[in-house]
Amino acid sequence: MIFLLAAILTGCGAKEQENRAAKENAKEGAKMAAYQSYLEEKEQNKDLYFACPEISEEGGRALALAYGKNAVEEENGYITVSHLSLKNYSGGRVVDVEGSNMDSFSNAAAFLAGDGKLWVPLYGGVGIYTVKGNLLIGNVYTTEMGASTQYSVTGNKRSEPEEADAQTVENIRKEQNSKAKPIRFYKNTKENREKYLR
Repeated sequence: MIFLLAAILTGCGAKEQENRAAKENAKEGAKMAAYQSYLEEKEQNKDLYFACPEISEEGGRALALAYGKNAVEEENGYITVSHLSLKNYSGGRVVDVEGSNMDSFSNAAAFLAGDGKLWVPLYGGVGIYTVKGNLLIGNVYTTEMGASTQYSVTGNKRSEPEEADAQTVENIRKEQNSKAKPIRFYKNTKENREKYLR
């Protein structure tokens, strides 16, 4: 009797897990189809590049857009960039992410992603963000002219800078070397959309 009950409970749990996985796959499929459709409409812009870093709180990938003119490095088939803007799939459509039209600290520094976050190199520090719906949310840590500060960002709004421990800021800045990698942007072509938006 105990064995039968355990088997039934295990079976129910497995079925629930399968249903959850199927829903997530359907949601991700709808998101990628929406991103593909959005980019198809922009195909006439020959300088447009895209990436899909996993930085969205609602289940994974946001759509990052950049232009070839902002390339920091060009590899075989992709570029890294110093300027980007973000879109997200929210409420069944592709929306602009408020506060995400941004530069890294110079035209020689690329954006990074890792651990579900967007890392933005800044002069003397780093901004670390996620995307929630149509908002960019995160924290910025900097040390400039001997003063270390931190502040939070929600969309286009930021809190007043607060004093921060210099060593903490330095440790957070160094984390990008172990957690984050440069985001690769691919030219907006049908072939690349089919390859990278799946």
